[in-house]
Amino acid sequence: MKKHTAATKRAGKRISIVFTPPLGAHPGVYRVVRRADERTFYVGEGGDLSQRLKVLFRCRPSSNPHPCQSAFERAYGKFPTPEQFCEIFEVYVQDTGRMRGRLEIEEELQEEHGSNN
Repeated sequence: MKKHTAATKRAGKRISIVFTPPLGAHPGVYRVVRRADERTFYVGEGGDLSQRLKVLFRCRPSSNPHPCQSAFERAYGKFPTPEQFCEIFEVYVQDTGRMRGRLEIEEELQEEHGSNN
């Protein structure tokens, strides 16, 4: 898995998330970890990791938040801002390309790291 850090970029009220190194628009599995100790906070998967992770790190409050943002709210007692989320977490990504079994990889990583409970 390859590590990526996220940062916010504001233009007025618009918030964009920039990953270093940049993420590709490919399917894969991701593991959100705390920067301080590399402890896994959340494991997920998506068909377009660039879009999925930008939404996750943007932290838009909504009536249907991303499960990782809900986990943050339970753990830290408040809904995250994009700046907080980018400061606290980074993400490891595994490109699954044309491989099958993305969901199985996600479930295996959840079990291995004891996340998403």
